[in-house]
Amino acid sequence: MNKKSLNFINSSVMKLIMVLLLSAGCATTSDKTIQLIYQSDKASATIWPDKKMEKQFSKYWFNRFSGEIQANYAAEYPYFRERVSFPKYQTYVQHAEKNALVNMEIFQIRYVSDYLVAVDCLATIQIGSKIEKVSIIDRWVLVDEEWFHVIRDPLFRI
Repeated sequence: MNKKSLNFINSSVMKLIMVLLLSAGCATTSDKTIQLIYQSDKASATIWPDKKMEKQFSKYWFNRFSGEIQANYAAEYPYFRERVSFPKYQTYVQHAEKNALVNMEIFQIRYVSDYLVAVDCLATIQIGSKIEKVSIIDRWVLVDEEWFHVIRDPLFRI
């Protein structure tokens, strides 16, 4: 075998190994979510617009308190990401990871429009040794069949 053939084989083997490692990593990585608590006796499936939004909501809040800032930035609605750079966003949300989200209680989901939903919830957060309850109106918008979080913005007054 000449050197050119050997280099091609080595390159091909390395590419195959990388593909296998990447696909194995993706297969074993589970979506990290939070446990949602519902104030009413209604089943969760009857109050969410769809399962994708419920999962996005849970992932978003898990990531927010786990320091997964890049994942949360990607979950913010596209117009926001066009206006606010990642470093500015990181400065705004970086302190959440120092605390722990104990639970998220869902009170109501309001359909503001076909594409805009407000989730009225109560977050129980541990800040050091202190437990705080924070009432949140969390907004989500549907863009191209995908749900995005709407961080506080004067354009979306709910």
